[in-house]
Amino acid sequence: MQPSEAEPGPQVCLDDSRWSLAHSQMSASIVVFDHPFFVAPDVTGAFVLRDVPPGRYTIVGWHERIGERSQPIDVASGESVNVALSLPVEEPR
Repeated sequence: MQPSEAEPGPQVCLDDSRWSLAHSQMSASIVVFDHPFFVAPDVTGAFVLRDVPPGRYTIVGWHERIGERSQPIDVASGESVNVALSLPVEEPR
């Protein structure tokens, strides 16, 4: 895969020429953000994003097998926000 000259911002090129059908479960995902606010959930699915400035945001959860789920949130100064964002993963058959 080659970087696009038409798209500005950070880009990642992956050489997939050595990809093997025998090892298709061995993969990696690289996600590039243009902000410092990201976190991986713990084993219970809980997460905390600290020091988020007040404002209206869209929080996005992502999983490699099901894609994205998102919802808008409002962060008030000095307040916590509880988010219930579900990424239901079904085991392959």
